[in-house]
Amino acid sequence: MAQTSIAAVLALARGVPQWIAAQREHRWLPWRGGLTPVALEGQRAVVVGMGGIGTHVARLLSALDVRVTGVRRAAAPATHFDHVVGFDALGTVLPQADWVVLACPLTDETRGLFNAARLAAMKPGARLINVVRGEIVDEDALADALPAGTLAGAYMDVFAVEPPPSASPLWDVPHLLISPHSAGNSTQHQRNVIEMFRDNLQRLAAGQPPANEWKARSPA
Repeated sequence: MAQTSIAAVLALARGVPQWIAAQREHRWLPWRGGLTPVALEGQRAVVVGMGGIGTHVARLLSALDVRVTGVRRAAAPATHFDHVVGFDALGTVLPQADWVVLACPLTDETRGLFNAARLAAMKPGARLINVVRGEIVDEDALADALPAGTLAGAYMDVFAVEPPPSASPLWDVPHLLISPHSAGNSTQHQRNVIEMFRDNLQRLAAGQPPANEWKARSPA
C-alpha cells in the first residue's frame, strides 16, 4: 500500500494521466511552460495515520526529499517524520501541504474526516492520496474540488460503494486516478498476511496486545 501511494504521488507529480490521455488522442504534449512538473524535492506532505503503512510512506517520501508531517492522536517525534501533530492540529498543517496521504483506519473519528471544509482548507494545487477506506473522504466534495481547481489531483483506491456506480461523476472527474481497491495487492500479500497472523498469535499467547491494533476513543 505504501508503494502504491508513492506510485500515485509520482504519477500525479509527473503528469502521467495527461500523458495517457494525450497518447489516446495521438497528441504530442511536451511538459513545458505551464505544464512543467514541479520537482518533489522540498515539497511538503502530510501523512494522516502513522502505523505501518504511514511510516513506510513517510520513509519513501523522505527518500524523495519531501518533508513529511505525521498526524496521529499524540504529537510525539517519530522516525522518518520531520514533524508530528495530533489530530486536533490537522487543520493547521493542511494549508502548507502539497500532498496529503491517508493511512489511517476507519473509525468514528476518521469517518468523513476529509469533508468539503477540510478539502477547501488544503493548499491550492495540493493532491490527495487515499489507499485505506473510502468513507474517510466525502466523495461528492472531492468531485467538486477537482474540477474547480481547489485540488490539482487525487488518487482513490477505495470508495464508500465499490465499485462506484457507472453513473458516478467520479469516473469522469479530471485529474483523478482510480484503481479497484488493489493498493495492497502483490505477490507477497498472502505471505505478509500469514506472517502478521503468526506474530499476533504469539503476542496474544504471551499476553501482549496485537500489533496494529486501533483502540477507538470512548465517547465523550
